Amino acid sequence: MPYVQVFPEGEVFRNGTGGRLRKSPLILIGYVLISLGTYSFLAPIYLFSLFLNWNRSAGEPKPAEEQNIEP
Repeated sequence: MPYVQVFPEGEVFRNGTGGRLRKSPLILIGYVLISLGTYSFLAPIYLFSLFLNWNRSAGEPKPAEEQNIEP
């Protein structure tokens, strides 16, 4: 079911660039391999975003929209 497979892959890619990651070498290797294997022509752009997210501080406060704070 190739059509349905695109959605879980997109969720994985989105979590790699925008979500909080557990910093593990195995997780990093997995993200690199899946990006090279799936969409190799866009891999450099994705890997750049992944490494920016990877280097983000773990203690960085979450944006207000993710904290469910009402104005």
